[in-house]
Amino acid sequence: MPCPHNEITIVQRSQRQSAVAAAAYQSGEKLFCEYDQQVKHYPEKRGIVHNEILLPANAPQKDPTKIENFRPISLMNIGAERIQKELEQKDRSRATYHRYFTQQEWGKVENYTLSLDSGTFTKTQCAELIIKAVEMKTGK
Repeated sequence: MPCPHNEITIVQRSQRQSAVAAAAYQSGEKLFCEYDQQVKHYPEKRGIVHNEILLPANAPQKDPTKIENFRPISLMNIGAERIQKELEQKDRSRATYHRYFTQQEWGKVENYTLSLDSGTFTKTQCAELIIKAVEMKTGK
């Protein structure tokens, strides 16, 4: 039986450490660091099936409707072909993850009971909608 574990370390800027670099390495994602204006990415990191980066509760929330909250691709020196290739790889990874855990094909509408656009709804709104859908389905 697997034995889950958790390791917590403190990232200190005084020790020339970067929380963004650590998050990029652990998640396998490409993240932009506002502090040093660099993209942190570790393409050699393999085998990540699922990742999720959580912000502290007191972290400032960015309004997704404001253009200043988006880093222009032109400043990141990433070409359109590379972006397309990375999006396709991300979709393949998600499809593999979904197929492994559900034994169903990714993207087929008939495999979903409820689908929410988290770009339209906040996490709280999504949670409330899911709760309401469960209550409607169970009659409670």
